[in-house]
Amino acid sequence: SEGGETHVDLPYQQALDQAPNPRGRVATHGGVYCLIADTAAWFAAARSRPKGSWPLTTSLNTEFKKSASQQ
Repeated sequence: SEGGETHVDLPYQQALDQAPNPRGRVATHGGVYCLIADTAAWFAAARSRPKGSWPLTTSLNTEFKKSASQQ
């Protein structure tokens, strides 16, 4: 799309779930969300990069404050 925007889909896959928490709930591992964010950022940056250059992730830091809730 235009303007350096990008869209990344990853259908739910049970194989990407982490071990159940003490309440018995399972969720997709947070690293999967970081991978999706990094991939989307790379493609958005690559679309608007100066000719002859490529974007590079040198650091990625994410803090998850609490679990997401299912609605």
